Amino acid sequence: MNLRLRSASSIIFILISTFILTSCVNDGPAAGKALDALPVRSALVVKVNDWEELSADVNRNAIYQELLNLRAIDEFTEWLEFIPSNLRNSEFWVAAHASGAESYDLLFATEMPEAQSLPDSLDWQSREYSGTDIYSTTVDESEWHVCSFRSVLLISQSRRLVEEAIRQLDTEHSLEEDPDFLKAYKTVNSKDALNLLVNYGEISGLLEYSFPNAPLSFLGNMGTWAAYDLALNVDDMMLSGIHLNSDSSNSWLSCFSGIRGGDFPAQSLLPTNTAQAVMVNVGSFSEYNRNYQEYLRKDDRQRMFSNQIGQLGFSIEEALLSWSGGEFGLISLETSPEAVAQPRIAYIKALDSEMAIESMKIQADADFIENHRNYIIQKSSPKNLLLLGYGRIFKDMISPYYTVHGDYILFGNNLLTLKGYINDLMDGRVLPNQATFTDALDEVSSNAHVRVIHKNPGAAGLVRRLIDQDETDEIDDNLESLSKVAWAITQYKVDDDVSYSQIFAKHQEEYIPEAKQLWALPLKGEVLGRPQFVLNHYTNKNEIVVQDESNTLYLINAGGEVLWQRELDGPIMGLISQVDLFRNNKLQLAFNTSKFLYIIDRNGKDVAPFPVALPHTATAPAAVFDYDGVKNYRFVIPCGTRVLNYSKEGKQVDGWAFTETESAVIRQPQHFTVGTRDFIVIRESSGKVHIVSRRGETRIPTEDLLPDTHNDLYLSVGATTEETRIISLSEGGQLVSLFMNGQVDSTDIDLADDRGEFIFRDGKYIITQNGRLIVKEELHPFNIDLDADLSSPLYFMRNGTPIYGVVINDKDQVWLYGQTGEPLPGLPLYGSSMFTVGEFGQAGVLNLIVGTRDGNLLNYKLE
Repeated sequence: MNLRLRSASSIIFILISTFILTSCVNDGPAAGKALDALPVRSALVVKVNDWEELSADVNRNAIYQELLNLRAIDEFTEWLEFIPSNLRNSEFWVAAHASGAESYDLLFATEMPEAQSLPDSLDWQSREYSGTDIYSTTVDESEWHVCSFRSVLLISQSRRLVEEAIRQLDTEHSLEEDPDFLKAYKTVNSKDALNLLVNYGEISGLLEYSFPNAPLSFLGNMGTWAAYDLALNVDDMMLSGIHLNSDSSNSWLSCFSGIRGGDFPAQSLLPTNTAQAVMVNVGSFSEYNRNYQEYLRKDDRQRMFSNQIGQLGFSIEEALLSWSGGEFGLISLETSPEAVAQPRIAYIKALDSEMAIESMKIQADADFIENHRNYIIQKSSPKNLLLLGYGRIFKDMISPYYTVHGDYILFGNNLLTLKGYINDLMDGRVLPNQATFTDALDEVSSNAHVRVIHKNPGAAGLVRRLIDQDETDEIDDNLESLSKVAWAITQYKVDDDVSYSQIFAKHQEEYIPEAKQLWALPLKGEVLGRPQFVLNHYTNKNEIVVQDESNTLYLINAGGEVLWQRELDGPIMGLISQVDLFRNNKLQLAFNTSKFLYIIDRNGKDVAPFPVALPHTATAPAAVFDYDGVKNYRFVIPCGTRVLNYSKEGKQVDGWAFTETESAVIRQPQHFTVGTRDFIVIRESSGKVHIVSRRGETRIPTEDLLPDTHNDLYLSVGATTEETRIISLSEGGQLVSLFMNGQVDSTDIDLADDRGEFIFRDGKYIITQNGRLIVKEELHPFNIDLDADLSSPLYFMRNGTPIYGVVINDKDQVWLYGQTGEPLPGLPLYGSSMFTVGEFGQAGVLNLIVGTRDGNLLNYKLE
């Protein structure tokens, strides 16, 4: 990418400072105006009226401070540092203009009636052009050109741009000859520190170098010129002004001429994971549509659309337009940086939602209908129907899925996006519930035709998709700061050929954490067991491994892409372990079904000699032991009354002395280390406990039976070996302790005499029993009655704080609670399987992965 503009800003003012504002004045021509020197095809024009005020406002503005780490803002900071004192009371202009086929440059222009000399510190070369001298020098390997002509100081990195400015000053051909520029310029307030003028005929050419992946062609249909005044406060900024959409420009905004605007009731539909929302309020759709058809005719696109509409085989007026109310729009949702597609939701307000659904039957896919949480979802059969009816705002809605929500017809660009959005609406995860959102809206006019809302960090993710891949690190590295620029709102209120425009940005110091769905992935069936994070040894980042009820095993990356899938002979028993079988820092997956012991590589291929056929049916998950941390793995598998021990070569270990048990072993063997001694605990279904050594020899004789429990065992380390014990929760709700001398003890811990799910973490007893989530610990105990059938509890740490989780399967709800029992914001989440939590893509951010009853895998970001 060759974009000189990016670095030009700082160099200009370095030069000005270094030169002590040199001037090479010719006495002949009359004095000119700096404005007359600016290229007539300038894409962007900035007028600085009061540099001292601008500098002060910028330095106290929180938005500016958050963005200082960005390269472009850092260069602008150098402007502030290098402006010499004798310019700070002068107005000056900066224009951005094409300086070649693939580059843009800045031209600095200010009126300098007094002559000054060039400094001796730089090596100057001069060349005459049109009767005046242009002086050139090199600063930091960049060539710069300076000239004073007709008392206007000109500086640019482009000699051609300086020459063009001289010609304009000589011929008096200038921007002021453009009636739209002049009309826009006359509206600016020179009492404001800075005015900004945008040329919509040229701006897309400027932006495409910074945003090569952006669809910028629409900017040419936004009008001619816009003029803004800048106002900076401590925690916000506002650009307010006008936007010209004359008949000659055939601007899309002209479609709103003569149409009453309004507020935007559809803001109630915006989910908390909104990245961008483009919202349109037309009052009367029939009036807007007449203007829109005329706009298409003038742009010579009506004929192209008419041909496609004619091939539909039904009336688009009847199917889509006849029932349309006064609002429509597009919501882009936050997603992970690795996601291939951007999830989007379209909405159209209906005059009568029942009539709308009835009218849409003629375009519905007869082979698809689905009920999701009592929302009936259908699919649009023809491609690009919304595009043909409403324009390119809906260009990504190819064959969308749709449903009804109140007065609105909602469309998703894929089925899982729509389902996830329905979950957000049903569970109350919408922006109007956030005071910071309503506070930001209060800063702009409530009445408009078009409103565009950006919300970070999702909006930063959208920008990330528009820039060169090699520049995305700058956004990733500064995401925390960018997220504090929480809101940006742009809106237009059209009045004939003028639109009154506002661009508002709001800083928010305290970011409100919330759970957001990033993507959903359809599987062949419902999730079995629990999704698990596994480490990619090449990238050192997490991936997800999960099995569904078709016995298909999947490996999935952070973008929701299936890297591979393979069908197994049956369900995986327990959790998958990662091993480094060849001691080369490359990891494999180890697990068993009832018939085989598997080890597969990261590509989903078997590692020879695995899979190993088991001589007896496995009755519990294999335990993977690496006793000394030297990767000499042992795979210990209960098979009825036998406990088999396999080496990493896939052979039964010689010397394994454990004998056949009296009753079946139906729990996974567990390994504990106390001091320097290893203890392997093997439990029979009868309650008999065996505590053995690595070789399977009895280490501690146990005469007492361990009370029946389906829960895992946990090591509770005491001050001495005698006080150290292995604990669990019995089926009768008592704490069971197995001491190192073989003694078994049961303790009442004030639970019901019923079965419960139990985990022990960081000294905390965490239990679900009889619809309650119970945490027993010294500092923050709590007991929450959820009045539902609960899953086993889950526990993880976030920013050093404990988080407790539980799933209500029959309600498809995932709940998370803080250390004192308060529910986290944005809950419940939709999901029905056991879930897992960990980093998944973005460093320092936790993601929650959960399955649904309809066979989907969901990825939520926990902030």
